[in-house]
Amino acid sequence: MASGRFAPGGMGQGGSLRSNRGRVLAAVLAAVAVGTCLLPSGEAGADFILTGDEHLDVTTHHSEGALWNTSTADILKGGSIYAASVHDEAILRLPGPGAAHVTYLGAYDAARIIVSGGSVGRMALSDSSSVDITDGVVGATIHAGDSSAVRVSGGHTFIRARLSGNSRFEIADGEVVSVTAFEASNVRVSGGSVYELPTWVPTRRAAWTLSEAASPHCVCAISEDQGRSAS
Repeated sequence: MASGRFAPGGMGQGGSLRSNRGRVLAAVLAAVAVGTCLLPSGEAGADFILTGDEHLDVTTHHSEGALWNTSTADILKGGSIYAASVHDEAILRLPGPGAAHVTYLGAYDAARIIVSGGSVGRMALSDSSSVDITDGVVGATIHAGDSSAVRVSGGHTFIRARLSGNSRFEIADGEVVSVTAFEASNVRVSGGSVYELPTWVPTRRAAWTLSEAASPHCVCAISEDQGRSAS
């Protein structure tokens, strides 16, 4: 996966927020594999960039949105963003319930994503960013790198998760299609359902933990030479 940011040359890198605005969508599409997506219908709102401690309730469709610093945004019923990027310590939430949606979503620089309703298409995390999924649908892929974290405790998360660079994946409830891990990443399954785990050992060993309580829910077997352990 390409490791480029959604807004190259952004905060602290010599570029202005205004000049980055037109690059957000193109960089998102370059960072994740492009799939066929249906955009929500309805009147479109203006694209947005939040800085400082600004907050926005998203209730209409936006083509692009970017959050910086400690800003926050809630995507509420009827709201959607085609390409969103979250930077610094900003937080993007899909609080649910309702038809809130993000098609392409990236988090960088310790940013946080919280999905407790609605749906997300494709997601990329890096730079110690994180996503917490408690409900809703994540429908395609999550790429997590550079010490990022994916935590799943509910929802229909029909995703294929790929970890690298010492990242973490934890599932306590919910459903995940598959998880692959590289470069000292860590996978912990304590509940929920994971339908595919790899049957090979990466060059740089990842750590895998399946609790005894989780084993009946995991529709797969993990080989002993992958370092399976019971907690």
